[in-house]
Amino acid sequence: MKSSFFYATVFLVSCAVFMDAAATPYDANTPPAVTITLETDGDGEITPFTGSYYMPTFDAGEWRAWVRHGAPDNPEDYCAVHILEDVTAIPADEWVFLHWELEAGSHADIRDFSDVKVGPGLTLTTPTLSIPLTRDVTLRAVFDHRPWFTNMDLVRSLESFLLATNQINSADELLEFDRGDGGYEQGVYSYHGNGIPDVAEMLLVEELLQNPEHVFSQGVWAPNVLEEFMRQREFAMRFLGVEDEDMLSAAAAYLTIGGLDYCFWLSDEALGVERNFKGYANTAGRNLGADKSADGTKFSNLEQWKWVLETSDYPPMRLELARKFVETVLDPDVPPADWSADPDRQNRPHRGAWNDPHIPKGDITIGDDIEAHVIDPGGGADLPISGATAVHLGRQIRVKYVGEPGWFDHWSAPGCQLHGGAQEETVFVHVNPGQHVDVVYIEGITVPIPN
Repeated sequence: MKSSFFYATVFLVSCAVFMDAAATPYDANTPPAVTITLETDGDGEITPFTGSYYMPTFDAGEWRAWVRHGAPDNPEDYCAVHILEDVTAIPADEWVFLHWELEAGSHADIRDFSDVKVGPGLTLTTPTLSIPLTRDVTLRAVFDHRPWFTNMDLVRSLESFLLATNQINSADELLEFDRGDGGYEQGVYSYHGNGIPDVAEMLLVEELLQNPEHVFSQGVWAPNVLEEFMRQREFAMRFLGVEDEDMLSAAAAYLTIGGLDYCFWLSDEALGVERNFKGYANTAGRNLGADKSADGTKFSNLEQWKWVLETSDYPPMRLELARKFVETVLDPDVPPADWSADPDRQNRPHRGAWNDPHIPKGDITIGDDIEAHVIDPGGGADLPISGATAVHLGRQIRVKYVGEPGWFDHWSAPGCQLHGGAQEETVFVHVNPGQHVDVVYIEGITVPIPN
């Protein structure tokens, strides 16, 4: 087995020599070669090159030695495979990198040699990756024009929004401001905070917008957050009447984080406009809300905020705490697994949120060989479900395949927002009113991500 240092050294010495003539497979002086094609869609560039190059698969010295010994077996068992390292997509000014699209080649090969994350549609969302030269590969870097990203500062936008809408009287109040949750009290919808200062939530949205590599199999997908944010900008312009750039960005971020609670608050108290939510939908909120988990761990975002407060030496609230919150909720290793903001959480009863009459329900059917639980939004015990069940829209439902090993392939939950469809345990969100959803697993030999 060759070391990673050996691979890197071989590449630097010989793999940088591009070949322009077809290789003869068993010519001792000419190892076989592959064609690597790197393309762009949008305004940006790729290093180390853009275009197509014919590149040697193996180290030339080892190839010659293998041929001299009679080429007894698979050359990969004897010859070091070259690796095209540090292939990087670099967006132009006012453009952002969205993802790589693999037109030819193997996802598995690239993932084995790269710290790369896979997004929707098997796109590769990490800007820098490595390509082993074992087969022809065609990769396309997709960029999108986002001129307002150049000067994006959601903290500044939040401050401008809150001052303009008289939610705060001075910038000194910004760090303590907290909205996000609401509920009916004696028939009147009232608004209160969700426990996380809004400035921390804004910084989280900004981090996800600017860094599409944040992708978690059971948590947030940064490319989806970007798409969500763009939809909410359009919604804020059409139905909330927001035009100022800072106010528009803040309103779009609020609508990306939350759901109808934020819509109600923006319409009723902040902007004072007539409620009109035609076309509003939110998918990013399933991981960005206070009771959700951005990194898909057992800790909610609110619990992770509490951990930041507990382990920090500089209260009262300041911007450093908000930045630490962003780092924490995007790091599955913190808090440590043995930490608990509520040691008795597992023994707490349901909190009565299951029968809230103000939240519409939709029917779902859980298929055979599946364990399913509706996740308690209040942080109490989850509700086990099976068969045909009416479930509140927007609830997270955790499903787990418990049937015979080797027969699971992927989940089917039409009309739902599904996380990690190729995982035997996953979470989906029931979002479509009036549509019956049949949750089943698709039988077949397990293939986590097909080539």
